[in-house]
Amino acid sequence: MEQQNVCGDCSLCCKLPPIFNKKQDDTYDFNSQFKQQGEWCVSCSTRKKCDIYEDRPQTCKDFMCFYAQCKKENLNLEDEWHPKKSKFFVTIENEEQMKEKNITVYANKEHMYDLFTKKPFMSMIKGWLNDGSLLIIHTDDKKTFGYQEIDGHYFEFIFENFKYGVRNQARQIPTQEIVFGRRH
Repeated sequence: MEQQNVCGDCSLCCKLPPIFNKKQDDTYDFNSQFKQQGEWCVSCSTRKKCDIYEDRPQTCKDFMCFYAQCKKENLNLEDEWHPKKSKFFVTIENEEQMKEKNITVYANKEHMYDLFTKKPFMSMIKGWLNDGSLLIIHTDDKKTFGYQEIDGHYFEFIFENFKYGVRNQARQIPTQEIVFGRRH
């Protein structure tokens, strides 16, 4: 299944994440951005699809969100996960992040807590956290939050001055415990 067919008129990946250029050695140049986080790509003028889809940067060609990946592999995933519908998308940034069990979400800020309060998201998110994953949420207003299960409780952390390509330190927000199913 071709990615364009899975995406339909969804272009959330053209807005929410930063897009970094690649170096000659095929690694990302975190000092050179094609596009900033939370800003529409100039090549997505209609906000419905990429204007340069066939000639888009290799970074964009390599990208596939969790929803698109599941659909490509014929895995059963509810349509509520479609980024255009949910207003967020899940991804694993790279193999190192996968090994460290870091799951990344890019979300419109007004929809980020839907992950913890709405079905079918909250059960899958809770399962990932219970499995030891760190959930990292980047919002369109350039804020970054982390969520982790510690001793049976779910905590929210904030990453100040988050930098891509390096290990970031988070600080716990006192008394900010996440309770699934309740508005935060």
